[in-house]
Amino acid sequence: MPTITELTTTVLQPCVIGPCIDQTVFGPAVNGTYWSSTSFNTNALFAWLVDLDAVDPIGLNAKIASTKVRAVRGGL
Repeated sequence: MPTITELTTTVLQPCVIGPCIDQTVFGPAVNGTYWSSTSFNTNALFAWLVDLDAVDPIGLNAKIASTKVRAVRGGL
């Protein structure tokens, strides 16, 4: 799972229509919210996420919530 920094670098700004992700580089994406692996620094029960449908896409949610993830791999 990507960190919040990795995940936000895949998001195109500004968002126009559909998923705001460069699908030519990062592959297909569907609308919605994606988890990052980055916990909130003052409460480990929360993690950062990115909502591809939102104009302001970065947010927090409780880790017990259900949402999408994107896979990442290590460096070459």
